[in-house]
Amino acid sequence: QLAAEQVEMNGQVFNDGRFLEFNGFNLFTGRSKLAITGEIEGIDLYKKDLASQFRNARYDVVLDSTSVNLSEFNDLAPRLPFISEPIRLKLDMEGRLDSLWMDEFGVGLGESWLQVDGLAQHLLNRNQLKYRVHVSNTVLRKQDMEVLTTLII
Repeated sequence: QLAAEQVEMNGQVFNDGRFLEFNGFNLFTGRSKLAITGEIEGIDLYKKDLASQFRNARYDVVLDSTSVNLSEFNDLAPRLPFISEPIRLKLDMEGRLDSLWMDEFGVGLGESWLQVDGLAQHLLNRNQLKYRVHVSNTVLRKQDMEVLTTLII
């Protein structure tokens, strides 16, 4: 459940029992704007246990946002850090949640931006989480730095 008073979606979503595809899909909530394009292999919306399907699926997805209010998504992802102001987000990923290649993972707050590329492993198990990334772009203001590091560490 989203913690937003209003939710609007548009774009194309397709599911054939094997692939869940997003073409120009946009999600607008109270303070968030997300654009999703790509496909997730291993998802059948008509079968039970969607959470398990998403945990075991193969992703080839680009997510782009000029504004994400993380508190609106706490019910869906309770481990998200609390940040009072909206962030900017860019994620271009491929693979499974146990071994996910990120062509680009960027997060911004205020005038700051941190962008990395690389491999993340065991994303669903915080005790086994591993990552090997290369910082490809940084613009950091001192006042934003502490908040931004809570998003990637």
